[in-house]
Amino acid sequence: ISLPNFGDERAIADTIRMSTLSVPVLIQAYPDELTKMDVGKRRDSFCGKLSVCSNLKQYGIPFSLTELHTVSLSSKDFLSDLDWFMGVCRVVKGLSQARIGAIGARTTPFKTVRFSERLLEDAGISVETTDLSELTMAVEKLKDSDKEVQNKLKALTSYCPTGKVPNSSLLKMAKLAVVLNRWIKENELDACALRCWPELQNSLGIFPCAVMSMMSNSLLPCACETDVMGAIAMYVLQLASTLPAGLFDWNNNYGTDPDKLILFHCSNLPKTMLNTCHMEYNAIDARARGTDENSY
Repeated sequence: ISLPNFGDERAIADTIRMSTLSVPVLIQAYPDELTKMDVGKRRDSFCGKLSVCSNLKQYGIPFSLTELHTVSLSSKDFLSDLDWFMGVCRVVKGLSQARIGAIGARTTPFKTVRFSERLLEDAGISVETTDLSELTMAVEKLKDSDKEVQNKLKALTSYCPTGKVPNSSLLKMAKLAVVLNRWIKENELDACALRCWPELQNSLGIFPCAVMSMMSNSLLPCACETDVMGAIAMYVLQLASTLPAGLFDWNNNYGTDPDKLILFHCSNLPKTMLNTCHMEYNAIDARARGTDENSY
């Protein structure tokens, strides 16, 4: 909605309602100029925008605003507003028919990741599930010489330095990546959440972090610990920014500074968010087990 002057608040609200369009709305109003404030030249868009917003609020029509209350369409400020609003449009469109994968039950100790599939469905977001055992069985059936597996192995070792990670672990990761990608493609998913511990370490002897990092880095968000809402949040951030997204825990205070904190998560962040990266064992798991075996 562009207001060059006060406008017709009722007509604007009625037009949007009768169009039956359910799309994002941005409201822009032109600024007045101090040298053109007589009755014949002033715009009154400032006041008109307030009235339009009031009407849309009464009609239950969601809307977005520019950073400045009045702004010219030719200004850099409005270009910035438009860029931001395009992100809003991508998010609204993307979530309206989003499909999220949930692999395995939620990680048992963490009730913080609970969610309602029915509430998500009301918002147009579908959740497709599969049991973790289906994943591990499919991994075990793949041969080391499988062409897809070998291609994934090359992609994995090219993605980041693998250091002293055993080749057997890298092969398992490559197989896991193949199985995940197949399932995601078959179900036409936009993002997924995976039960990443403790079963995968006991059954496959690996952590899926590097595979999940590669997925997120290629704009297919993958969240830890079957955190479906976290996966949706990553998808939203990706849609808004057109860049890979990651999740962190608000993990530690920063000394005595109340305005700082330390963000932390295991190791599934997309590498575009890091200055440098390399692959090694999961130190937290290795400490708990007393060995780095099955912790790569």
